[in-house]
Amino acid sequence: MNEIYAGMTQLAAGETKSPVDRNFSNTNKKKTVMKEHAKPTELIFEFDLSSSCRWVNDDAAQKFGDVRGQSLAQVFSAYPKVIEQYQRIDIGHEFIYFEVPDAYNWVIQTVRDDNGQLTGAVVTASALVAESPPLVLPSSVWAYNLLTDQLTVSEAVSLVFGFTDTAVDFSAARSAMPIPMGMLRDGCRRLFLRDAEFFLKEFQFKDATDRVRWVSVRGQVSSIDSSGHVIGLNGSIEDITARVTELNNRHDLEYKILRVQKMEAIGELAGGIAHDFNNILTSIMGYTELALMESLQETNSKMSTYLQEVYQGGRRARELVGKMLTFSRTDQIQPQNFALMQQVKDIVKMLRASLPSSIEIRIDIDEGLPEVFIDESFLQQMIMNICINSRDAMPDGGTIYIRGRTRLVRRGRCDSCHSEFVGDYVELSIEDTGCGISDTMLNKVFEPYATTKEEGSGMGLAMVHGIMHRQGGHIMVDSLHNDGTEIRVFLKPSESYGINSPIEPYVEVSREENTTNKHILVIDDEVSLVYFLRELLQKKGYVVTVASDSHEAWDLFSATPDKFHLVLTDQTMPGMSGVQLAAKMLTLREDLPIILCTGYSDVVDETNINQYGIMGYMPKPINTKELLESVKELLVV
Repeated sequence: MNEIYAGMTQLAAGETKSPVDRNFSNTNKKKTVMKEHAKPTELIFEFDLSSSCRWVNDDAAQKFGDVRGQSLAQVFSAYPKVIEQYQRIDIGHEFIYFEVPDAYNWVIQTVRDDNGQLTGAVVTASALVAESPPLVLPSSVWAYNLLTDQLTVSEAVSLVFGFTDTAVDFSAARSAMPIPMGMLRDGCRRLFLRDAEFFLKEFQFKDATDRVRWVSVRGQVSSIDSSGHVIGLNGSIEDITARVTELNNRHDLEYKILRVQKMEAIGELAGGIAHDFNNILTSIMGYTELALMESLQETNSKMSTYLQEVYQGGRRARELVGKMLTFSRTDQIQPQNFALMQQVKDIVKMLRASLPSSIEIRIDIDEGLPEVFIDESFLQQMIMNICINSRDAMPDGGTIYIRGRTRLVRRGRCDSCHSEFVGDYVELSIEDTGCGISDTMLNKVFEPYATTKEEGSGMGLAMVHGIMHRQGGHIMVDSLHNDGTEIRVFLKPSESYGINSPIEPYVEVSREENTTNKHILVIDDEVSLVYFLRELLQKKGYVVTVASDSHEAWDLFSATPDKFHLVLTDQTMPGMSGVQLAAKMLTLREDLPIILCTGYSDVVDETNINQYGIMGYMPKPINTKELLESVKELLVV
């Protein structure tokens, strides 16, 4: 006993083997405690009309030996029920099934030739499937005796661990199941050394059928000898797999919700930035146009060139803000004609920030391609999703090839919707030099949550599928495992196409006809923008009153509502929004023409403006030419 406790002290100090381990090693008494989980075998015997065995399969020969030529009675002397059931063939039975407890399932079936004549019978024995561990381990108890090194568990625990019995040698069990037994041993050691009154451990392991389980194990001292030494422990085992799985699922759901909320917050932030930035851009581009109008009256050509460049810079900034907003307006589908080359270049510029320098992008798009009619945000999202998948398939770097060409499809089959398609298409191909997709995964790449990555939602290509089929397109995927992937997207060309001409600043300086008596009220909380609009409209001959506050505007209008022929108002303002202000004004003047301007709004846009009684809509940054045309048109009405 003293040797055992001396050994336990050494074990606590870090020695790898307990005295019991050494005893087993030295005497070679370690026994196999794990059940073998072999695949159930099937034994097949064929007998002729004289009941003589004429053929057996390999499994039967291994179990029964070479019994060819032996009689039925000799072969199955240990199984009299087989001999008894075989006699039923003589009275016309064609198929006989029965079981021998703790042995085999048996099938006896007659064999006939092409003429229907009986030629013998086949006997098949299938091993009974061993009892499987329970799906949920019931709460169980365990006990350990240090003197005998015997661990005693319940029948259910024995099945889960794959033990041959409910009482096993602990040291041998620890070698067979190192993780759970090792965790149990660490807790037991503290109790033996009286370092704790009890232990409670939760851990994960794979059971005898390789199913992942979580258990909670509690242990305490159960018996002490006359010298005060602990010689026995016991405790409980509880299956907490369902609880841990639910907790993990909850954490995953919370993480996904946080991501959604984060994206919504980014969308809101982008909208707010866009509103303020569009106001600034309207002032920059507007005053540049005013400066250009003045410069035309002079001979300074360099000044005009410089101002043209300022205006074009503002226009590009406006387009950048629009691209930011496409990701916060996923519910608004606005298909337009787009030149594929320019769109791909713009998207690649945005994409490069998320690609490592070890990945090269090569673009090869044919000149003169037809424009494609698609929602811009959809096109951006589709290309970015595919390229990000390509990035993840090339962790050590590689090349992404983006190609565009016209294609006459004579007979195509979509790998996404599995329908056949024919006709003229614009083909956009995105190919990478990555690891490719396995044949098994290739059949379900468009399914939601299907992913080959350890981290990822598996929604990338599922979203591409949705985008393409909402736009009337199709997809084909070519991939070999470890040899790259090519995704070909087929887009319907627009009915009319051509190269978009750049937007030029508005520099017309002549006054509009019949504008002298037309009075316009301009409202915007951005002072510089109000002054620009006043200057612009006055140059065209209109009488202009401005207000930088919605309440101030209401006071001006309500005092003399018939004084104003048209109202031009911003949407997002302190106090009252543009829609609210318009509603109040329309109570005094039902026929009042109102143009609403906004850089970003999740309340109103050009599709629903009429329901508020507002006649005109102008997105920011304001296009001067379009604004003046809209003002002129509404004043005529």
